Amino acid sequence: MKANIKAVIAVAVISVLLVIAILNKPEVGHDSHGHGHEHGDHDQEEYAKGPHGGRLLVQNDFALEVTIYETGLPPEFRVYAYHDDQAVDAEKVMLDIELTRIGNRKDRIRFTPTQGYLRGDAVVVEPHSFEVSVSAEYQGKAYAWHYDNFEGRTQIPADIADEMNIQTEAAGPVVLTET
Repeated sequence: MKANIKAVIAVAVISVLLVIAILNKPEVGHDSHGHGHEHGDHDQEEYAKGPHGGRLLVQNDFALEVTIYETGLPPEFRVYAYHDDQAVDAEKVMLDIELTRIGNRKDRIRFTPTQGYLRGDAVVVEPHSFEVSVSAEYQGKAYAWHYDNFEGRTQIPADIADEMNIQTEAAGPVVLTET
């Protein structure tokens, strides 16, 4: 009987959390990454945005605007560089981004200059939920940034999870059949 009550309470708590998340979801549209659906950052503090709607990373007089672009093609990073608030020739910037995903899987993306911006050499696969490490070099100076871009993650405090007997385990491969 107590197990049933705990299960009902756990479902109620999760339902309330989902309703709160849905009610606080921003409108879908042109988002901060330059593509048509929302990703990450709703639960994090607001950050500076560049002219293309991407995250603006600034260090001294050098800045990068990081976007994920996917209009008519698979998601890819497009990065715009600025020096003293003026666009920089993409040919003069060296750039790498490393994404650390759940399970400590790392994706390394290298960039080449294309049409005034730096274009990533890999598809940014879903979910767009990862830690981002950015390394750049411009005019002989090295720059580095790190930020979190978490999408679709939920945290339940350990004491509540224990009280509600909520447990997690790593999932493995399985064949699913439809009935």
